Amino acid sequence: MALPDFTMRQLLEAGVHFGHQTQRWNPKMAPYIYGQRNNIHIIDLAQTVPLLYQALKLVSDTVAQGGVFYLLAPNGRRLILSLMQLVDRLNITLTRVGLAVC
Repeated sequence: MALPDFTMRQLLEAGVHFGHQTQRWNPKMAPYIYGQRNNIHIIDLAQTVPLLYQALKLVSDTVAQGGVFYLLAPNGRRLILSLMQLVDRLNITLTRVGLAVC
């Protein structure tokens, strides 16, 4: 399966750069925070793009080798269904908490 192609501009337009409120941050995320605006952290998309490609490659390679991965999105049942349709996975088990076993 070919990895999806996306640009920094597309991520920016999708609002991926918006993080959590500044008072709810985890200090371990400091290297990935570009700045803040209106008490919201702004995520550094220059670092996000290559790391997202790396994560997608890992998932793709794992599935290609028959591996299993889990997606957990509390209150994110629709998100998980959308992701699974995007990658054309048919063997999905959804639980009430939004856990998908693929």
